[in-house]
Amino acid sequence: MKEHKVKKSFTLDALIEDMLKDLQGRLIITTKESWGLATVINLMNAIGLVMTGKLGKDDIQRVKSILESQKQLDSKTMSENVEKISKNFTK
Repeated sequence: MKEHKVKKSFTLDALIEDMLKDLQGRLIITTKESWGLATVINLMNAIGLVMTGKLGKDDIQRVKSILESQKQLDSKTMSENVEKISKNFTK
């Protein structure tokens, strides 16, 4: 059976959105690369999982290798890898 992807959207609180956009701007300035807002949100989700102990050492290594192997980390790549890692939580 073919897997269908569903595009999901959500509304951010204005304060949270401003903070994420500020972080996005700082990442762009610091790395001199393009950072989409979706990528920043996915990155913050991954950081939240690390901080709460939901990501183990193997998962952290996987994230590190993904980041190191990508010259430019786009939203699609980050989303796909977050999906792969999150499947471990549903087992």
